[in-house]
Amino acid sequence: MRQGGFTLIEVMVVIAIIGVVLGIAAPNYQSLVRNSRLSSASEELLTHLMLARTEAIKRNASVEVCASANPAASEPECDGSDWKDGWIVRVVGETQPLRVGTALEGVDSLSVSGASSNKLTFRSFTNASNQVATFTFCIPGIQAREVVVERSGRVSRLLGDTCDS
Repeated sequence: MRQGGFTLIEVMVVIAIIGVVLGIAAPNYQSLVRNSRLSSASEELLTHLMLARTEAIKRNASVEVCASANPAASEPECDGSDWKDGWIVRVVGETQPLRVGTALEGVDSLSVSGASSNKLTFRSFTNASNQVATFTFCIPGIQAREVVVERSGRVSRLLGDTCDS
């Protein structure tokens, strides 16, 4: 009478096949995770910038988005120099933020070019600084994500060059 089950050779072949598949899939999965981190981080800033523009139009008041060293504080300040630490969206002259952007996890760098390095102000229908601002999110070896604020206040997200290590 024959008993059911697998032979040692069959189990070893299956384990070898699983190892080959994982060896091929793991690098692609890591790249997918890193791309996802960049996309979600840039999307969060894009959403907050669009909110600031919309609120400036709705309230007919200036709304600022600024880097904050401690955005989780009960009354956060625009005292940050590194946007990676987080940011706040608030109406100019008010202490309570409309939204808070938390520190970015898994993003190696976030650089800002163009307007003021730590604050961007929207008025109804315009970018108050009247300069193009570009936020570049990078992880080495991955295509950068750029969030661009035009002079008109229009906000968009673009793919940049591959980030250097």
